[in-house]
Amino acid sequence: MKTLRPSVLSVIFNYFQRAAPVKLRTIHIFNSAYWAPKLLQMVSPFIDSKIVEQIVFYPRNLSLEELRERLPSDLGGELPSVDVLQERLIEKMESISAYYEAEELQR
Repeated sequence: MKTLRPSVLSVIFNYFQRAAPVKLRTIHIFNSAYWAPKLLQMVSPFIDSKIVEQIVFYPRNLSLEELRERLPSDLGGELPSVDVLQERLIEKMESISAYYEAEELQR
């Protein structure tokens, strides 16, 4: 495929925005190239404005000290380790498994 029509791009973004079974608070993109925000501006007409507002780019020369309270302890932050956070997520998903099973039966 040499070109990507805007209508196809719109369908792709629409699918991912509506089909993702997660609620995103903020999307942090670290070590982004200087052109990444410009690319987002180009595709933003095809993305829900709420999602565009939630995307935050950080340059390559950013010190992680500024983000210490948002990083897991594995990366020198103040949050629990990635393993602990993952275990909490698994426990939460298992605790609401009845919801997913009931929702599956409705289809």
